[in-house]
Amino acid sequence: MAISRYPWVQARRSVYYDALHRYVHPDGYRLSDRVWRAGAKTRNQMANLLDYHIRAGTSAVDLAKEIEEFLQRERRGVRTKKPYGTWGSYDARRLARTEITAAHGRATIGDALANPHVYGIQWALSAFRDAWNCNCQENSEVDGYGLGPGVYPVDQVPQYPDHPH
Repeated sequence: MAISRYPWVQARRSVYYDALHRYVHPDGYRLSDRVWRAGAKTRNQMANLLDYHIRAGTSAVDLAKEIEEFLQRERRGVRTKKPYGTWGSYDARRLARTEITAAHGRATIGDALANPHVYGIQWALSAFRDAWNCNCQENSEVDGYGLGPGVYPVDQVPQYPDHPH
């Protein structure tokens, strides 16, 4: 018997590489099906994690630590001290801050829609904002609804946030 350069082929005879990706695993899934199923599972885990921690009021720094395990391996080493002064994952912190901001924005709009005394929501700029290629400045100056600059009817607020961070 010849020694195989690919010992896993002998160990699992029901599994082999198919360059045309027609291979069907004994459980009935093609390789691409297994990858997409794993992707959906990971996205659901991330959504559940974000939902839990945002509802619990977890800080962006602590939420970012939880998110790090979901990052692509090649991005795990990208670190920053901004804006909290301690080292952490740039990508995880950006995602945590963006998701927390988005959740607060949706809650604000939802509360305003439920309150018959609220007629508008003002798009306000952060005093500490960076120069992003976004619509924030324009959104804060629009005066097309007769409610004042940057004030939108509750059901017409632009998508929020307009960008990450």
